[in-house]
Amino acid sequence: MKLPLLPLLALSGCLFTADRVDPVHSDSFQATSAAAFFQLFQQAYQTQSTGMLSLLLAPDYVFQADPAYLADPTSSTWGRSEELARHLRMFQAISNVSLQVQYDPPTPADVPAESTWHVSNLDMTMDIQDTTYQVYGQADFLLRAVPQPDSSRRYVLVQWTDRN
Repeated sequence: MKLPLLPLLALSGCLFTADRVDPVHSDSFQATSAAAFFQLFQQAYQTQSTGMLSLLLAPDYVFQADPAYLADPTSSTWGRSEELARHLRMFQAISNVSLQVQYDPPTPADVPAESTWHVSNLDMTMDIQDTTYQVYGQADFLLRAVPQPDSSRRYVLVQWTDRN
């Protein structure tokens, strides 16, 4: 069964959740490149961890939904706390998930502090109450490279714009 990504984000249940990340080990969940960001993003889904996902979202994060896929199209934008709450409900409702993300790097090759990465294929398979769902779509991810004290950069998601 193929469904757009957004309707399933509002599911609720209590099957499983891994919503905490040990603060002692949170440095290992820091995305030091855009490629590392996408790898950790997939891992957050596969481990169903809102704790890990929260480390990847900027404090000023915004989600822009495609209104055609919403039950209430007037609420097509929300912030970080609502996004994490939606993911928590979704992660609690599913028993198994896999996520594949293909992205196209922005041009030019010298990426500025904030840049948009087109996710050309967001493909998720999940099991909910013995039924497997296929969820797919496209999106634009605005990533920010946040300078760190050691001169490295930590990549966070500033805006997710759905392009279903």
